[in-house]
Formats: sequence, C-alpha cells, structure tokens
Amino acid sequence: MKRFRGFTFRCEECDFDLDIECAQKSTYGSNVNKQIQHFSHGDPLILMEVIDEDKEVWCRACEKRCLNNAYSCDSCQFFLHKSCAELQQELCHPVHSHTLKLCPTVDDDAGLSCDFCGEIFHGFVYQCNECQFHLDVICAQLPSSETRGQKQTDHFGHRHPLTLRLRDDEDDSFKCRACDESIERCLGPVYGCEQCKYFLHESCAELPLEREHFYHEEHPLKLQVAKYHNCALCGNRIEGYTYRCEQCDFDLDVLCSEKSEEDRVFCSGCKKQCSGLTYACDTCKFYLDEACSELPREYEHFFHPLHKLTLQNSHLGVYCRACEKKCCGFTFSCRECKFHMDVVCAMKAEKVTRDPDCYIPHFSHGHPLKITDEEWNTKCLACSKQRLDSGLIYGCKKCGVWLHKTCAELPQKIDRHFFHKKCAGQLNLEVRPTLEPGLRKVKCWACHKECQGFLFRCEICPFKLDLACALMPSIIPEGTQTKHFTGHGHPLQLRQINEDATVRWCSVCENHCVDATYECSLCEFFVHASCTELAPIRHPFHPNHRFELRNKDRFTCEACLKESSGFTYDCHSCPFSLHVGCANLKPKIQFDAHEHYLCFFDSLYAKVKCNACRGEIVPCSGKKNKGEMEIKEVVRCVRCNYNRHLVCGPLPCTIKSEDHKHDIQLEDELHEDESGIYYCDACERKRNPEESVYRCTQARCPYVAHFDCMKSEVFLVPFIAQDLCNLLENVPFKPEAQNQMFYAIFVLN
Repeated sequence: MKRFRGFTFRCEECDFDLDIECAQKSTYGSNVNKQIQHFSHGDPLILMEVIDEDKEVWCRACEKRCLNNAYSCDSCQFFLHKSCAELQQELCHPVHSHTLKLCPTVDDDAGLSCDFCGEIFHGFVYQCNECQFHLDVICAQLPSSETRGQKQTDHFGHRHPLTLRLRDDEDDSFKCRACDESIERCLGPVYGCEQCKYFLHESCAELPLEREHFYHEEHPLKLQVAKYHNCALCGNRIEGYTYRCEQCDFDLDVLCSEKSEEDRVFCSGCKKQCSGLTYACDTCKFYLDEACSELPREYEHFFHPLHKLTLQNSHLGVYCRACEKKCCGFTFSCRECKFHMDVVCAMKAEKVTRDPDCYIPHFSHGHPLKITDEEWNTKCLACSKQRLDSGLIYGCKKCGVWLHKTCAELPQKIDRHFFHKKCAGQLNLEVRPTLEPGLRKVKCWACHKECQGFLFRCEICPFKLDLACALMPSIIPEGTQTKHFTGHGHPLQLRQINEDATVRWCSVCENHCVDATYECSLCEFFVHASCTELAPIRHPFHPNHRFELRNKDRFTCEACLKESSGFTYDCHSCPFSLHVGCANLKPKIQFDAHEHYLCFFDSLYAKVKCNACRGEIVPCSGKKNKGEMEIKEVVRCVRCNYNRHLVCGPLPCTIKSEDHKHDIQLEDELHEDESGIYYCDACERKRNPEESVYRCTQARCPYVAHFDCMKSEVFLVPFIAQDLCNLLENVPFKPEAQNQMFYAIFVLN
C-alpha cells in the first residue's frame, strides 16, 4: 500500500482508492491470460499482478527482480516477467546471419558468455545451434544501432559513461534526469549509470545540444543542467535539463522545447506567447495570460505625469513612446496628448515600487533606470560624454540608455538665469529632440553650439541653453567691467591688449585686436569694444530693409560672394547678408550704361560674367582657365548683380579709331540681320552677337569691331587715365594693388 499524490479512482461509499497506475493494471489484467504453459517450465505458470515488496522474486529469463506482472510457479520458485514470458521463441537479429532460438541456460553455476557484450549470463539466451552463437535476452532487445558496438555514451550531464539497456521494473521508481518524468513513461531502453542511479530516457539522452526554437528566435538555445531556472513557456520550475540562452536569461524545459509552432497561443494583450495560466475564448480565439488579465484600467506613469493613461486596444500606426517600436495589442494611452505606451514598457514602472533602492523613474526615458557599475559603450544621454570613471550610473540595459549619477540628479527647473534676464519664464529641462533629415539643429543661445543631450528651454520664449551654459557659475572677479553682447551668450570681460601680446582676432570684424577688447575666458572669444557697439544699419546695396548684426553658422555675402560663418549684417526681412567688412563699401562710380552707382572690388569669391566682354571674372581663389582674363579687379552693382572687368569699364561710349574714318560707339550686343553669322570688320573673324562691340555711328556704314580689337584704341583715350585716377582715389585698397592694377591696364595691349 503506497501513499499517492495526484488523481485517484475513489469509492466514497466504501472509502476505497486506486491510483491511476493500479487502476489501469486492473483493467489490463482482465484482457490477459491468468495462466500459461511456458516451454521453459513443466508446470503451468500463474500471473501475479501484485507482489509483496518484502519478498524478493527474480526473473529466470533476464535475471532481474520482479515487482509486479510476473508469471510464477510457487512450488518450484520459478518466475518470469510478463514481458519475458512473451519473448519471441525465434529471432532474426542483425548481429548474426542465422535464425536464433530462445532457450534457457543449463542450470549450473557456469552460465553462458554472451557473444555480444561478453558478460556471463544465467538466464535465457538466443542461440544458434549451428554456430554455437549466444545472445542474452537483454542484448537481443537493444536497438540495432547499439548492437553494432555503441553501447555506452559520454554524456555532459553525468561524470560516468552511461550504458544503454532495456528498462526493467526497478527502473520505474526513478525519474529521467533530463525531463523529470518517470522512467516508465517511455517503453524503450534507457541510458543509465547503475553506480549513481542516474538514468535518462533514450530520447532525452540523444537530445541535440543546441537548437533553434520558434519561441526564442533571437539566439540558439543550448542544452544544460538547470539551476534554479523557470520555464518561459509553462512557467514551472525546471527540474532536469533546460534549453537556455544566457544572453537573454531565457529557459525552456525539455518537454516545452518539443512543442511545435502549431501549439503556440499568443496573448491578445501583450502579443507574447502565453505560458502558464491563460484565459481564453475559443470562439473568438481571444487569449489573455494571467499578467495581462490583471492590468488596471487606468495607470499613472512617470513618463507622462500630466494625465492618467487608459488601457485600450492599439490602433494601426501607433508607436510606443518608451521603446519607439510599433505597438501591438493593448496600450496605455492618453487620447488628449496622443501618447501611447505598450503594456510591457508601461508595467516596467512597477520595478520602482518593488525595489526603490535599485531603480529610479526619470523623465528622459520610459523605462525605469537601474543603478549599476557596468561598462557602457554609448554616451550619457544627458551630457553626451563618455563614462570617465568606474562610479555608479543609472541605465536601461534593454535600450542601451544611461545617465551619470550627477546628470540623473540635475534640477528640472531653473527659475532665473543670468543669461535669460529679459524674460520672466522659467527654464525647464528637456531631452533634445531627435532631428529628422533636413531639420535645423538645436543651438544654445549662449555659446551658439549645437545642443548635445539635455537642454533647458524657456516655457515662454524660444530661448535655449545647453547643460554647460545653464549650469555655469558666475566666475567673473568682482569689480571687473563686463558686457553682455548679443552675439555671444557668455559675459565678456574688458581687457587692455598690448601690440606685443599674443595675436588675437576680433570675432566680428576679423581684424587684429589691440587696446580695449572684450574677452570670454571660457570660449576664447574676442571682440573690439567698438564692435560691441555696432548698431543696425541701412545700406545702398540693399536699401529697402534694415540690417542687424547676427552670428550665423553659414551665409554668403551678397557683395563679395564669399561663403563664410560668424558675424554678418543680416536683413531681417529677406535672405540678404553682408560681411562686416563689406558693409563699409559704398558705391561711388557712375557709369552711363547702368542706372545705379558701381562699387570697386579687389576680387570676388565666385565666378561671375562680365557684362561687357561676356567673359568670366576669375575668383580670387580660382585658377585661370583658357580664355579667362587674369585681372580680378571688378566694378560691380550688388543690387543688380551687374559686373564689369575694370579694364572693360567704365569705358567711353564713343571713340575715334585709326582704322576707321567715322566715330564708333559701344553697343552691349548687336544682331545685324537674321543670318546668324556675323564678322568683325577689324580682324575679319566671326563674332558672337551677344558680346559687346563698337559699331560705326553713321547709319549707312556697316563697320562693326570686336570690343577686344578696340582695346588699344580705348586705352589711348586721354581722359581714361584721369578717370581711373579719380576712381581709385575714392576706393580703399592696398598700395601695392594700385601699382599692379595700373600696370595691368596700360600694358595690356
């Protein structure tokens, strides 16, 4: 009589119980012969279903102990397992070419040697009378692959070799060390170590050491002995072997690892595979695991403190604000703010309640941050700096997000700041928004650098400060004259700089700083005291709007066409910028062929076409190509983008030529007829009708000459030199440039 846990067949009236195994034996026994006549014994054998545990009974066929279901002859003390009594009397076995016959060994102490395993055997054997070949009944029932010599295996789960053998009644009291199921669950042979009583079902011993599984597709699972692990599928404690992913801390017991994809059921709430207790509506194919069935209808979450979040089904195209992945299943949402979190991310906030010493909530990340000293390859989310020491940090391992402990404890509001005195709004700590391609970068209004990580933003105006500027203490010595300059956010200190000191350049006008200069010790920023007083201006280059001094990342000066960055006079109404130096230029040159005054430039920084000769004016940094003039000096109307080589104008409209009897006058272009083919009467070569020419003033005279062919005549005109002298007196330029320009003009031809 054994004590049993589990299901029983019971008669309440009689207080009678049968466990499942014994109940099945009773049913089974009704269909078998209670008495047989076996060839190995002269007396009839009677079937015994239950044998007294205190009585040792041994099977004469396999020499193993009988515990139940044995045929016996009590008078002779002859016993056979029921399975041994039903062995085939003739057998064709792959280890021998002849038919083997079952027979008992001679009843003596010598026994017979099994020709397969070499052991002495006293029970039944299969023998070949022709060859005197003997095979004991245990070896005869081994699988064919094992009978070829692979009777033992070295298994990772046990230190001794495991031997493959048939299961006997004694084994039924043991459990398989892999699946934790009874040995009798499988009818086939078992691998075992008799010394340690360590047994494995044959199928469990031959489990693959590594397998891909649909329930964990990220990484392969490796077979190992379980140590305090729970199965991710059924939720039970694993006793035996586990298929484990160390990287993800994921485990499957042996039985769950054998399940197919057709057995999968997914929770309608979190879209994960259901494990353990599951609520189901089979009609609708709706399933909820135990955790999702207990979700609250409303939830207060630290990542969205303005409103409570409501549990609802997600809609297409909704993304979780914590992990930034597409939501599937249930979400906690705020309809007013269009804020959504999937249930898995939202419920991670419970870690803060359960373990407040290890986890903190932080506004910058939707998952709680765990205090840790692990190494991280990424930068701090707040200050965008690497981890420089081995101190504690707060991090989310799943998302790869972490904060320095000091950054996690930053104040989230600043009431008043010395960089932000003109507005009454407080500064709130925010995470820098992720920039979409093509969007402008977020700039700090103090240092004008791109904000990396967290920033402080005014709740009223668009003012922004990066962490370094927002938390910067006032380090200016008492009594020092300071100035807050619009073009630089940090306070500036007034200093006197000597001529023999280290060369410093003004950040506004880009000239050498001497005497009174304002300096920012933090940024190596210098500016003339006079440049800090520059007021808004109006300029004849762009007379309709006012210019203000601004600091820009990139701009193109509309006067000299140079691309640059830094300070510029910028039109507040349209995209028109001027270098501070170019703002000093004034158009003073009057030319009859153009309505506006022209301005002289030493050179330009982009190619433009001369409106006189139609040739390109080479920029100061460009290389001369074939057909381009070497002279870079130009007179220019910035308003109209009207340009002329200095040698091409201002030029006399009418001149006398030694090659022609009439006066000739300057024309911007000339189409004489519709033929499309035109010639120069001076050099007798084809000419471009779009280029400037000199033509005869007489209506009936068809004389036309290239502009280039008349250059020598132009520069011989007496008043040209005087006009150029008057021109150059009013234009600021270097003295050496004047000599070069005169030389280039008067030796050209």
